[in-house]
Amino acid sequence: MPKISKYLSDLLYYNDCVILPGFGGFISSYKPAEVLHGNGSLIPPCKVVAFNMHLREDDGLITDYIRRVSGITYEEAILVISDFVENAYVELGTKSRFDLPGVGFFHISNENRLVFNPDNSMNFLPESFGLSSFHFPVIDVSPTIKRRQKERAKKEAIYGNARGKTIRRIIVATPIIAALAIIPFYSHLVESINLSGINPFNTGNKRMEITEKRAVNTVINNPEDLEFAIDYITAKKNALYYSEPDTLSNEGLEAIRMKVGFPELNLDTVAVVDVPEQETVQPVSSLKNPETKSGQESPFKFHVIAGSFVDYESAEKSLAQLKQQGFTPVILQADKGRIRISIMGSDNRDEAIKKIDSLKNSGSISVWLLTR
Repeated sequence: MPKISKYLSDLLYYNDCVILPGFGGFISSYKPAEVLHGNGSLIPPCKVVAFNMHLREDDGLITDYIRRVSGITYEEAILVISDFVENAYVELGTKSRFDLPGVGFFHISNENRLVFNPDNSMNFLPESFGLSSFHFPVIDVSPTIKRRQKERAKKEAIYGNARGKTIRRIIVATPIIAALAIIPFYSHLVESINLSGINPFNTGNKRMEITEKRAVNTVINNPEDLEFAIDYITAKKNALYYSEPDTLSNEGLEAIRMKVGFPELNLDTVAVVDVPEQETVQPVSSLKNPETKSGQESPFKFHVIAGSFVDYESAEKSLAQLKQQGFTPVILQADKGRIRISIMGSDNRDEAIKKIDSLKNSGSISVWLLTR
């Protein structure tokens, strides 16, 4: 009995489902790493084992493993499993409990149901070998957080006051800067102000007359200053003002076009190019029928099986490896969730057994017999 438990434990490391014929199936599933913040523990990733009592049909996995490890025939391995299952039911009937060391234990509940309790100390995930749960102390960071919050509030208060002072300075300085920038453009108004008049801005003509008289007197007294007097009287500020139109006329636009060098667009000489309509490209998935993953229906009763899987992708990888080794394997039609690879089919059981013994002696691959 302990050996059967050891065989189950060994197979669960590398198989997702191990069926014990006549008793039930042990199914393992991946569980990621877990952090328990309550007690400060970290649990590494592992495989969780569950039991399904409805998986009782022999898929040959554990039977062939017992045959190879124990060095007995396939029929003898079946008898060993049958004796083990019978003894398990006897213990459950008498003691209401049955132990599988390294896997877990069974017991009969109050509702008269068979309940499986896995051994949580076992980790059947090979990638987690050597990893164990560990406890890490919880660090109290509340004083540090409070200190940083106070420092942040203090900095925000300092920056807020500085920002407020800067804004006030900008508000006060803006009109002053604007006034200093505008004054040079209106300096001629200051020159023409008559502070003794009722309307100080209405003295432009009088100011011009006085200036002209001074220029004439200057020429009379100093004839060599004639050029200065003419320049002063005909200064640019005394010239007539003019304004340009806001929009350009058609002639103006044409002149600009000719100067820049833009060609004139003639709609009569524009060529019209027909753009061909693009064909609709179908995705690759719609042009190629997806490969059916149902396996082949075999007419043979006996098969030499080289692999049993629960997913088609793993079966395809094993199929390619067997082909590289020189075999002619085929994937059988899935049966009860198992996808099996056969390297030989026959209606003669002795012929199939002979093939298995030949492969066993050569030590090339591990095979077992499937009867349908």
